[in-house]
Amino acid sequence: MILHVLRQPQTAGVWDAPDAGGWAERVIMPIEGRARETPLALFASLNLLAGAVPRTPPSRLCSHVAGWSGWLPPETRPRQGTFPSGPETWMGEGRARLDDLVEWLAPSLADAGFRLALRPHARHTLNDVPSCLSFIKRWNDAPIDLILDPAAMLTDDMVADAPDHIARIAKALGGHERVIAIVAANVRRVPTGPHRVELAEAPVHRGPIDPMSVLEPIVACGRPVILIEQELPKQLGLIRPAGLPTPGGAYS
Repeated sequence: MILHVLRQPQTAGVWDAPDAGGWAERVIMPIEGRARETPLALFASLNLLAGAVPRTPPSRLCSHVAGWSGWLPPETRPRQGTFPSGPETWMGEGRARLDDLVEWLAPSLADAGFRLALRPHARHTLNDVPSCLSFIKRWNDAPIDLILDPAAMLTDDMVADAPDHIARIAKALGGHERVIAIVAANVRRVPTGPHRVELAEAPVHRGPIDPMSVLEPIVACGRPVILIEQELPKQLGLIRPAGLPTPGGAYS
């Protein structure tokens, strides 16, 4: 298992990140090993379906640019880490917009030596296992990959059975050749209206889901694992005492 962290650029030590523009809102960095100064990917938190796609960064930074798979209406913004919910996102209109984006963006990325990695979410166009598999099949010949995030694919009514859902998502997608890494995170509940709750990301040790029910199926996939940056030492403290395999070297 190779551990990475979804970091802010200023804490990642990526001095060329300003050249990457909007793609480098966050940077996915390994935390140990020989390649610890080379990002796995640059991550844009913006809505790619809104039309304001950042310019292609210098290819010397890394092999992938990454972002959410997008949501509708395109002008809406995340609030407190949550995303808008609407059937137009995961039905025909959202998927059509995503396909149009890939058709336009993929050739220019390929020319610059990049691949695009999309991160699914329960409120986005790629929101479950079937939508991810059909998307990968549709764009089998394009430079398109996924960053899997099982906890982000849950809704509040799924949290009670989260261990089962996460295990099934990891089994169905975690070993797919187009999945370049898997996010190990928990969730936090955010009230968004009367009798309405949405989920936002949280460090893997902090939230209603048992951390080991997140970590164990993800690690078993054999893909690079991504932790979010907050309270990182506590997250790392869960991995070695539990006997989960890590590469040699010291954590930072």
